[in-house]
Amino acid sequence: MSPLAGQWHPGLGNPRMQKLFTDEDSEGGYTWNIVWDAEGRTYLGKDRLWRWDGNQLEPIGPDGFGFLRAMAFDGEGMLWLGGFNRFGVLDPDDGTYESRMDWIPESHRNIGDVWVIHYLEGVLWMGTFNRLFRFQGGETQVFEFEGLDRILFHFVDDTAFAHEAGVGLWKIENGGKVLVNQEPDVKAKSLNFLGAINGDVRLGISDEGFFYLDNETHIVRSHIRIDELSGKILSSTDYLSGHFFIGTLTSGIIVANSSGEVVSIFELKSDGANEIILFVTSDMQGNLWVLTDKGVWKSDTDLSYGVLSKSDVLLNGKVNDIASVDNRIGVSHDGGFSEVVFSDNKTPVM
Repeated sequence: MSPLAGQWHPGLGNPRMQKLFTDEDSEGGYTWNIVWDAEGRTYLGKDRLWRWDGNQLEPIGPDGFGFLRAMAFDGEGMLWLGGFNRFGVLDPDDGTYESRMDWIPESHRNIGDVWVIHYLEGVLWMGTFNRLFRFQGGETQVFEFEGLDRILFHFVDDTAFAHEAGVGLWKIENGGKVLVNQEPDVKAKSLNFLGAINGDVRLGISDEGFFYLDNETHIVRSHIRIDELSGKILSSTDYLSGHFFIGTLTSGIIVANSSGEVVSIFELKSDGANEIILFVTSDMQGNLWVLTDKGVWKSDTDLSYGVLSKSDVLLNGKVNDIASVDNRIGVSHDGGFSEVVFSDNKTPVM
């Protein structure tokens, strides 16, 4: 894996970005979502499902999902899929697929785009534009919302929430929905992220900034406005290595700590132009994955790669690529990626 020019970001430590494949590698179209099975194989949601084992990218299951944005594994290792007016389950071992549209009440089967599927302890959730479905034990519950904007669904621990722009934050409980927060700043813009950061506080993120919500009352304890987020269209957010990686459609990835301090902003480019950030997530090994309108990127975000202290390592035939950013030198070699530190502050002669 070699760093691409402009894709090493030493301000974050030593992460490097690599484009694993472009959208053209899998018959075009955007990559909307990505998940991993227990064996570490990667599943990509496009107009159909693709699987990558680290070497080969191949289609699996049926075609014609339209926009395969929603995917989740259940406790038995079965992969649940949601596309445009499609909902069902795939067995990764043999690639067989079974529709579960019959689980949906007939009056609700024109579901449109499925945006999220979530599984936890025997309960399967499916979210569409303005409806949330709960499946358990052969029973289906439907929660409807009347907003004109898409409802954003969040799952924190074992609780489901729905954010309705202009209305506020709903909590799903006791077979119904309860409006738990109508504060103007919270309801003004869609909450891109909602998650627990410690025992008694939840964090919500929108382009209005960071909202620290009381875990019991759901009232805002404090609100930090972040200039770098203001007016941005946020696509998705992931928490990794003590930082929030906030994807934006047109302004790259904004990285902030839990105190709301922006520590870095970096962009992914192709042919000199910024790529649109569609989805940000992380795998079981703690690597950041970024889906864009041009392909799929993977970033090592350990932030603490080994440091080469002797320049003679560069001369042993194992160096694959070298990048220089802000007077710092990164080297890709057979053992990984490292930042080179030269003793006595001497600059090497290349």
